[in-house]
Amino acid sequence: MQVSENEGRLFYDLFVGLQMLVNRRYGVIPTVDSSEELMALPPEQRIKTRDALYEHPECFDEFLREGDLSASADAAEIVAGWRDHRVSGMFYIFRHLKSHTIFLLSEEPARAFGVLGLADPLEKLAPHPPVMITATLLPFRGRIIYDGFLTTMGPMILFGGGMRRMFNDTYRDAKARFGVITSLPHVVDQDLGVQDDVADHRRLKTLVKSERSRELHWDEILELRERSPKLDRVYHQERGKADARWVGRRLRERGVTQGWFALYEGMVIASATTQKALARRVREILPASTGHLPYLYQLKKKP
Repeated sequence: MQVSENEGRLFYDLFVGLQMLVNRRYGVIPTVDSSEELMALPPEQRIKTRDALYEHPECFDEFLREGDLSASADAAEIVAGWRDHRVSGMFYIFRHLKSHTIFLLSEEPARAFGVLGLADPLEKLAPHPPVMITATLLPFRGRIIYDGFLTTMGPMILFGGGMRRMFNDTYRDAKARFGVITSLPHVVDQDLGVQDDVADHRRLKTLVKSERSRELHWDEILELRERSPKLDRVYHQERGKADARWVGRRLRERGVTQGWFALYEGMVIASATTQKALARRVREILPASTGHLPYLYQLKKKP
């Protein structure tokens, strides 16, 4: 799975613009004077300007002030997201799914990111997962992409059965703790990832999935929620995910085609056009003790 052709062009217009800015400012590759010359270089040369950009994040601000943002109405929002919410590290390209490719972050707590390809699908770039890489993930219109550079850790490593089983276990644990992360920013709750009992976490997620299950197991759900504030948040997030299915249908039936909605105890308590604006509204209407509980749901416009 990859972004559309138009979105791919938008990404390269903006990211290459950032690379050219940092190249002019710091003379990373003195012989390059245009984006065409930069893109004609091999990746091991072009990555120098990428690295310099991350070493000098003030260049994002300069680009937002002076760069060409005419390619899209949301260009400034996209670039600001790259400045504030990128995730860099060592990953394992673990599995190709229909909707995205799973990148497993190697550091603790393990997290699983659903990532889209750019000009080429990730299945073509890494046809035989798992593959160990270094990469930087970027937010892009409510989804996750990478910055165009995937660096393998030396010669290609073939993982045996024991390592593959370990990756499967890591993936299951990451999904149980945090779900598959498909948008950025994603705030990792260290207490939840390390201290809460994983079995309780998984059990609570199972019990909350449907209204019928919640009715049958309500006493057990209450008991699990009372064990930890983090488990109480798990309840609200999973309840919100379950409710989002019927909320989305009803919104579409009433002519609503897109937007962000805060779901709390089976109700829509706020809405906005962006995730950031919605989070701000939730903080305004709920006390600090519960402001982190609502599930923020994006209704996406159908193609």
